[in-house]
This record gives sequence, structure tokens and C-alpha cells, in this order.
Amino acid sequence: DLRELRADMREEDQQIDSMVLAFGLGKYSQRGDHYVDEVQNIIIQNDLHERDDDISG
Repeated sequence: DLRELRADMREEDQQIDSMVLAFGLGKYSQRGDHYVDEVQNIIIQNDLHERDDDISG
């Protein structure tokens, strides 16, 4: 789940990765993997992954 992925990244002192975190959203939607794909496409199309450093800091 999203919270576990984020906690693991922080615990291991890894940079927060929005593309990886998106995988944790599958259970939050009935659309499952299709929803994850859509979220990841939005992240890519809007260059939001470039802001991951802002989250990590």
C-alpha cells in the first residue's frame, strides 16, 4: 500500500519516487492496475516526477 511504500523509502533513506508510490494506489480504486497506469501517465505527462526531490527534502 502507498503508506508502506513511502515509509519504507523514508526508513531506508531513499529518495521518494512518485512513480513507485503510484503502484501503492491500486487497492484504492476498483480499476486497480488501470488506475495506477493512468496516475503514472499523468505524472509523466506533467513532469511531476521532477518534483520528487521537493517531497524528499
